[in-house]
Amino acid sequence: MRGDNSVYLLNATRMSEGQVMYRDFFHFVPPGTELVYRLFFVVFGIRSWIPNLLLIVLGVALTWVITWISKQIVPGKAAFLPGLVFLTFVYRRAFDGTHHWCSTLAVMAALAVVLTDRTYPRLAISGFLCGLASCFTQTTGAVTIIGLVFYVLWERKRQGAPWREFCKRAILLFGVFLSTVVVAFATFSRSVGWHRFFESTIVFVIRYYPKDLRWNTLRVYMTEAPSIHPWYHVPAFAAYLFVHAIIPLVFVLFIVRYSRLAGADWQEPWEKLVLLNFVGLAMFVSIIPAPGWVRLGTVSLPALILLTWFLKGPGRLCRVFRMSLWGFALALAIGEPLTTQVHQHYLLDAPRGSAAFMSSAEYNKFRWLQGRTQPGEFLFEADFPDVYYLLGLRDPGRVPFVTPTGYTRPEQVQQTIEALEQKHVRLVVWGANLDIPYENRREGDHLNPLRKYLREHYRASMSFELEQVWVRRE
Repeated sequence: MRGDNSVYLLNATRMSEGQVMYRDFFHFVPPGTELVYRLFFVVFGIRSWIPNLLLIVLGVALTWVITWISKQIVPGKAAFLPGLVFLTFVYRRAFDGTHHWCSTLAVMAALAVVLTDRTYPRLAISGFLCGLASCFTQTTGAVTIIGLVFYVLWERKRQGAPWREFCKRAILLFGVFLSTVVVAFATFSRSVGWHRFFESTIVFVIRYYPKDLRWNTLRVYMTEAPSIHPWYHVPAFAAYLFVHAIIPLVFVLFIVRYSRLAGADWQEPWEKLVLLNFVGLAMFVSIIPAPGWVRLGTVSLPALILLTWFLKGPGRLCRVFRMSLWGFALALAIGEPLTTQVHQHYLLDAPRGSAAFMSSAEYNKFRWLQGRTQPGEFLFEADFPDVYYLLGLRDPGRVPFVTPTGYTRPEQVQQTIEALEQKHVRLVVWGANLDIPYENRREGDHLNPLRKYLREHYRASMSFELEQVWVRRE
């Protein structure tokens, strides 16, 4: 599967070789995910199955946290429904071990710690976990801590507590969060300096990250729908629509229900529900600038729990909807693994271990490149870095890929050309995507010098669907 985890695996491998992030290669988020992969490398070695291991660990941990929180809110067997729906509707279609899921696990753990009680030690632990989340994704921990502070403010008003108590709790949350972030970021930037770390993780994200109009703006919303052909892909499409339908609708509906019933129905766990809604809304706000499928999936956890709470009523409509969710989720849990197992696949014995491919085109690409490269050799994969990890190849430049948008800076293009020349890189994998203009993107296209260098120093050798291999001229 071609996911963003390819970037993080490449970065972690480069760090294992002694390279320093932000100095020797570019990245725009803190290195939390890379450090997790490096830990796995130290324990198990650099193996092809490491990404799958992390996905298993994250899936089990996230499902456990969802179920634990759900049990505090939803009675009976229905408490297991959010975890099942998460695994089959969301996680199954977002198998991508990146900072998104790591930071989500941290903030859900922060929520779980303070769900039943808000003592000072629990608030401190929650603040620390939000700080830990920001070591993976800058914004996730920050917006969650804001959501928690708003909840503490709401709780003060509900209980009639003095403002002094609110200030103590808010300062404790913010203080532990900021202390964790400052200590972690100081450690991350020690080898490269604050200026370069700040430029990469803050300035670039604000100024240049949205320049990729296709993926990093609001335009990405509902553009990643799975195909409905052949027919057995229809359930995946239905799950995709379901998740988009409930987020953020369920958060808004909860606010409406709370405003109507909170004063009349004291049997509901309103404090826990309001906390869940505050955190869910905060997480949703963090992804509004680029609400892609994976990002939307990460904020679906609180929404799924709230939806299950909505459906726990005795009414016929609630019962039908609830049973339909159970049936659909169980069918996906059984049917999709069976479909995957019987689907034709292709095995490749690669330098980092065996791998199975569901696509013959992708398999042919990896097999062809494996037969013409040696582990440790430099190769530049311009469109996306999906071959480096499995084939044991090395990226010669500072960036893992280039784009024909303002996301890729002119100096990065020049650095890539210099790296190709200095390291005499023999093979370049060039994507047709890099030559096809998207709407309004040509204004920020800085790739012409690289295209010119490619034509002058390389010749086209082999094509794989939307990619072409270029070989350096002797």
